[in-house]
Amino acid sequence: MSLNVEKHRKRILEEQARLEADRKNLRDVERTGENVGELTDVDFNHPGDSGTETYEKEKDLALIEALDAQLAQIRNALGRIEAGTYGTCERCGKPIPEERLNVIPYATLCIEDQEYIERTQ
Repeated sequence: MSLNVEKHRKRILEEQARLEADRKNLRDVERTGENVGELTDVDFNHPGDSGTETYEKEKDLALIEALDAQLAQIRNALGRIEAGTYGTCERCGKPIPEERLNVIPYATLCIEDQEYIERTQ
């Protein structure tokens, strides 16, 4: 059975759109939070409020970084589709099983090589 690249391209583009929307929403919350954060210097706010705002900003930044990493993987997968190398393990050159790509459409490694990388890190 041959790899259905167009099906995977569609899924990857849908995932890209979803992640970009999530990223935009986090950025919008971050901007809104910055305006509210200016109130933490006012004397009537509890000192814990400043810590909570800092935690929330750091959490949002970490989420944005994770989204950026996933978006980079998606751009990489789209590039592999264009280059005709999509669905081929970048380490051993063997085909990545369709079942794996159904779960992780931007996978770059077959299961064996992914497990090897995880064991050796």
